[in-house]
Amino acid sequence: MKKTVGWAQDGDDWTITVNGTLYRAIERPEGGRVHNYLVRGNDLDAEFTSLGRGLRAIRAHESTVN
Repeated sequence: MKKTVGWAQDGDDWTITVNGTLYRAIERPEGGRVHNYLVRGNDLDAEFTSLGRGLRAIRAHESTVN
């Protein structure tokens, strides 16, 4: 199945939509720098050291759900 993906930045956070499923990537700052991202949505709730790792986790999660 082809995936339809969209994203938008909302301040420091990101909203990611994959085939109509909404995910949020929330910056978790520490010491004035981004420490990690908390990614939530569709039974996924995890922290990642970069937005790219969070996006890969969303992709893998979508593969197992759909």
